[in-house]
Amino acid sequence: MRICPQCNRKNLDKAKVCEKCGASLIMSKKGTKSSVSARKVVSAVKNRNQQEVVITDIKIPFWSMVMFMVKWVFASIPAIIIVALLILLSVSVASGLGNFFKILLQYVRQFL
Repeated sequence: MRICPQCNRKNLDKAKVCEKCGASLIMSKKGTKSSVSARKVVSAVKNRNQQEVVITDIKIPFWSMVMFMVKWVFASIPAIIIVALLILLSVSVASGLGNFFKILLQYVRQFL
């Protein structure tokens, strides 16, 4: 069993890194434990996806923010046009189906 120098966890003899903290378990040629910097690298690589980011303040110059908002408005125009066309199409189809069923009902009544 190999014992981790960082967290003192017992690991398998074949293990090269600690299962718990990711510290290196490989001994150097002299038989000493791996260096602190190597342990930090292994730990950083293991924990790179676990870091949290909290945004507390964003400092943007006023005119940069104005330009951003203007660009955002221009970018949203095509989306507004597409949504308007979809609404127009659905209303047209719905009203057309209403007339279709009305005509169909009149046609059926002729035969009854």
